[in-house]
Amino acid sequence: MFRWLSFSITLLAVAAEICEVEYVKSRYACIPDNADFKPEDLEMLAQAALYVMSPMSVEIQTKTRVHIVLPSPEKMNENSSGLLAVKMPDVLVMTCGKDASDFPNACSGVFPVQVTRLKKAWWAPMLQQKGIGLNDLPDGNDVIDRVTKTYGMGIYFYSTYEEKIGKVRELIALRFALGGDNLCSAEVRLTSGECFGMKVGGKPRAPADPPKPPALKDVGPELPQLHAKPVPGLGAGLIIVIVVVLLVLLVVGVAFFLRRQKLVQEERALRNAQEVELN
Repeated sequence: MFRWLSFSITLLAVAAEICEVEYVKSRYACIPDNADFKPEDLEMLAQAALYVMSPMSVEIQTKTRVHIVLPSPEKMNENSSGLLAVKMPDVLVMTCGKDASDFPNACSGVFPVQVTRLKKAWWAPMLQQKGIGLNDLPDGNDVIDRVTKTYGMGIYFYSTYEEKIGKVRELIALRFALGGDNLCSAEVRLTSGECFGMKVGGKPRAPADPPKPPALKDVGPELPQLHAKPVPGLGAGLIIVIVVVLLVLLVVGVAFFLRRQKLVQEERALRNAQEVELN
């Protein structure tokens, strides 16, 4: 149907910086995975179509605006067997919360996703022979079903501490606003190059929250503010206790030393007195 998990993105940043990212397969929550999902559900197919937005490039237009250039419809639909077709704009306009060269950062944009399904599989060879793609057929054609959904997308670049690996790492997170209260998430990883202040093999910077993406227009729900997890520490309360204990030990140690010195001096004075009497 769609190559959902072969998702890669090409990002072009300021000064011709280029990076490649791909989906982390174990870190997504956008593919419908429940008993209610049916192949004929066009709305769910539109949601699943988010995974054919690859490869894509991001071109910096201004300090806070980028254009995401999507693959051609032919590339998006190369694995659809002629029974399904996805169509999206050639370019997605994304607005960033900070200068596009800054890290951490977050950008957002709104775009339509059109999914067309052929009602009868045996019509596919005939349309292919005539060189007619499903996206070429007009709305209302009797041989197709079609739906267009408008989605919002947020992309976040930031550092966070991850308990499973016990380290700080830099990540790229996605959030898709699917309308109503429906919000799904995914993560992509940097595989090569450099963009948005991130580069392969770079030393992770200290955990820091990305800015909240600019508000979406006419699409819900609101994209969330993501928060980085700080590196676990002792905590201020425990540090104060440790300092107090060390001070107490220091005072006790000094007092013991002074007491010991006094006893030594008294003992020496006593010996000297005894020697005088013997003489």
